[in-house]
Amino acid sequence: MDTYRDLFQGHNLSGFATPQATRSFFETDAASDQNRLHRMAGKTGLTVSRIGFGTYRLRRGSREHFDALREALLSGVNVIDTAAHYGDGQSEFVVGRVLKELVDAKRVEREQIVLISKLGYLQGEALREYRNGDISYSNVVEHSRTRAHCLSPDFLEAQFERTLRRLGVECLDVLLLSNPELLQSPEDEQSIAAKLEPAFAFLEELRRQGRITAYGISSNALTRPASDSSALSLSEDIVPIAQNMGVVEFPANLLENDFRFSRLNAGGNLSEYINSRELWSLSNRPFYASHHDLGLVRLTRLVDPPPDDGLSQMAEFNRLLNALEEVESRVIDAFADRRFRFDERAPAPSGIIRCYQDSFLTVEAFHRFLPGMVAAEFQKTTNQLLVLARNERQHYTLEALALRANGAISAWEDYIAVKHHRRMEMVESRLARAAPSLADVPLAGQALLFLLGGKVPDTVLVGMRRVAYVRQLTGILAHELPPPGELLPMATACEDAIDEALQASDVQGTSAETGPASFVPEV
Repeated sequence: MDTYRDLFQGHNLSGFATPQATRSFFETDAASDQNRLHRMAGKTGLTVSRIGFGTYRLRRGSREHFDALREALLSGVNVIDTAAHYGDGQSEFVVGRVLKELVDAKRVEREQIVLISKLGYLQGEALREYRNGDISYSNVVEHSRTRAHCLSPDFLEAQFERTLRRLGVECLDVLLLSNPELLQSPEDEQSIAAKLEPAFAFLEELRRQGRITAYGISSNALTRPASDSSALSLSEDIVPIAQNMGVVEFPANLLENDFRFSRLNAGGNLSEYINSRELWSLSNRPFYASHHDLGLVRLTRLVDPPPDDGLSQMAEFNRLLNALEEVESRVIDAFADRRFRFDERAPAPSGIIRCYQDSFLTVEAFHRFLPGMVAAEFQKTTNQLLVLARNERQHYTLEALALRANGAISAWEDYIAVKHHRRMEMVESRLARAAPSLADVPLAGQALLFLLGGKVPDTVLVGMRRVAYVRQLTGILAHELPPPGELLPMATACEDAIDEALQASDVQGTSAETGPASFVPEV
């Protein structure tokens, strides 16, 4: 799909979010609690919902995603966060279509909805255009085969125009620079501030022209220790060259809580500084927490607990794994004339599964690594047997092996989901003891209310791709926020509980970068 040329067709929506209109968006709420449901967005003058709709995995063509965003906007969410590179522009396109439908139907006003987008990455078609020489940008930093980064004004200007067309709007409420820390390099003599000055000058000009109303940064490096060469200081690196910036976005959750409690970060305590500058603060990744040893940990459990605490699902996984081993014995018999044995060149599928069995903390991690790692090892065995197969019995046995392996993989996913659920139940129970006010709230709600319980962040961005999930999370806002005295005990209890739960489960864990800790085929 040519996403940049297959753009939103029709008249672009005029106007932008205004203080009066965003305030009116919440005036129909019967339980209009300023701290729970909405808040003033720093010095922007806008009134914004405490949770915002994150669109990282929103995809064009998905009715489910379309309906989820529509439901959110009709349920009291007036903040939408997207980016030019999300889905190669698809997320912006979906946002534009949903917004236009609701505005045309007079369900919402354009001026009530705060649209945020981000620029900085070259991915998908933008990267192909650049590498093919169809378009040229200055100061592009290559990071991988599929991703590059650029914040030069020529790139920002070109991508900004495309963002407006995909969103179907004449102007944007907030434009953020994505991860400016990626411009840093230890061997550079030029400071990060000097590199960013042209970008902020461009944003300031857009603001002066009335094409955006506010700007800022979205950064993963704002809470890193000053000793980290990739750390970014809001007070030292950014604000001196962007004094009119009004918005800042960063990761924050129960585990990544330095923004609230630590004074060891670059530039000091982030929350206190944000408050002193009257910045609108938004946090992302409320449920995907970066653990110091384990990579990303998902701070949610299954909505519906598995029957009998998941014991039957775990037993079914073991049964199917044993059945797979039986078929592997039949394979050796069927291919005896070919002197086949499972070995490093053709590992036994059951051995692969047993090696990786407890390596994945979440189903999401399982899906991420299965095609490139586990499936690749399976394919080695399948290829060997396909070459060796000569008669009907051998082909039939090979088909049985594939069938049993697929069945074991399907049950393996349920096994991982159950184990993760049981670990997160332990975390939920520990948090309930640390924060008695949240004793009746499920883990996802605890994680969300922990963030909403402080002065920073103002808005928590959540990926909500299903209507049911939108209703669950917006419903959590009806709960009282935890008192300030419960916040630090919650953070401490969460990290301790996760460490204990993982040790009790004897889990190696996976890294977002390297995958499972080790793999030695069992033969």
